[in-house]
This record gives sequence, structure tokens and C-alpha cells, in this order.
Amino acid sequence: MFVEFLVSNHKEATMFKVIESRVPISKVVARQIEGAIMNKSYMPGSKLPSEFELCKQFGVSRTAIREALQTLSAQNMITIIKGKGIFVSEMSSSSIIEPMNKYFAQKLDKDYILDLVHSRQVIEPSLAEMAAERRTEKDIENLHRDFNALENFEGTHAELARLDMAFHLTIARASHNRILPVILEPILISFMPEVKTYIYETVSDVSRAASNHKPILDAIIKGDSIEARNAMNEHLIEAQDHAKRMIEARYNSEEDLVELVEESVELADEQTI
Repeated sequence: MFVEFLVSNHKEATMFKVIESRVPISKVVARQIEGAIMNKSYMPGSKLPSEFELCKQFGVSRTAIREALQTLSAQNMITIIKGKGIFVSEMSSSSIIEPMNKYFAQKLDKDYILDLVHSRQVIEPSLAEMAAERRTEKDIENLHRDFNALENFEGTHAELARLDMAFHLTIARASHNRILPVILEPILISFMPEVKTYIYETVSDVSRAASNHKPILDAIIKGDSIEARNAMNEHLIEAQDHAKRMIEARYNSEEDLVELVEESVELADEQTI
């Protein structure tokens, strides 16, 4: 009976395991500060408590606080100004774009190039439609500026490709949608310019960039949303055909594809510096 009693008591004593946190203290601190920022307890531009005050509130060492702050600073969530304090950063699109650049660079292959074009076909016609409905006088001015730059351009294919994609991004921004241009920007600015450069160099019957964009521009300026959507659709169907032909002509070897990836990564790095 006594043995049974001991066994019974042992089972009760070991029913629950001792909780041991395997997460570093600095990560717990960083998550809590991040949570306070994300739930808007601290707004962009506002000052966080000092390191000393954070040590007191969390009951942890200054080392843990500093590691947490370094993590948040690396994520662009806070800005540490020596002698002034710790401030909540204004989150920008670069916070999203830089990781997406790295993702695209890692995944890029022949099929992925077409996936980028297909993604544009899903997103950009709607953006053109919204731009026709919502564009302001300033947007129209920016669209004319970019279009004129394309129309009057005399330079390299690489420079022309960048102007081409910049015009598309201006259309996206003219939609005044706060989400879609952020998603589209790394595609247009970091990777499509290289793809477009090789299209200009490879596909002999590609017409001048400005003439391809004129129907889209005219529809947006007129405020004709249906025409703007249709014009962008037609433009991107043609872009898909050009991309396929470029891949067939140019990227039949792994060396060629590696060259495209490396050049795209270099451009992505330039855009996020």
C-alpha cells in the first residue's frame, strides 16, 4: 500500500512539466515593444521610454534591452538617435520591398519570369482602371512627365526599360490604392527592367515604348476607366508574348539565367540603398 501511495503521488507530481522558456529574453522584449507599436500605443515619431526605464518595466538587464532594440532597429521599426532617444519609425514601402527583392532573386527562373508577367496581368489592369477614376491633376502631370521621357528618350535599352517600368509605377500610384502599388513596386523596379532590357535587345519587332503606352495614358487622362483597363490588358498580353519569345531566344542555358538573376539582384540592391 505504501509503495502504491508513493507511485500515486509521483504521478501527480509529474503530471505537469516545468515550463522553461526557450525564447531569448531579448526576443520576448522585442515582441512586446513591437506589439505596442503595432497596436498604436506608440505612434510613428513618438518617443519610447529610455533604456533605463525599459529595464525597470521589463525587469531585465540592459544587455537584453539593447539586443531587443537592435533587432527592432534592423527591422526599421525604431530609430535610435544618440543623445536624444528611441523613436518609432514611420514604416515605408521599403520595409516590405527589400525582403520581396531577396525572395524574387532566390526564386527567379524561366517560369518565374512569366509568373511575374502574369502577376502584372492580374494587378495592373485594375490599377489602370482605378487611376482613370481617381487621378488628380498632379497625377496627370506625373504621367505626362514619364510619357514624355519615354517618347523623347535616346539612350541604352537598360535606361529605356527603367523609364518604361517607372511609367507603370506612376500609373499604379495614380490609383491611390495604398496596397497594390507596394506589392507591384519590387516587380516593376527591381526585376522587370532587366527582363525588359533583354526583350528590347532580343525581340526585333518590339515597337517603341511610348507608342505602346499612349492608349493607356489617353484613357486615364480622359477618365475612361473601362478603356484604361482594356488598354492595359492588351498591352500586357503583348508583353507576355514578348517575354516568351525573349526566353526562347536568349535563355536556353543556365549561364544566361544566372546572368539575369545576378543583374536583377544588383539592381534590387541599388533600389533599396
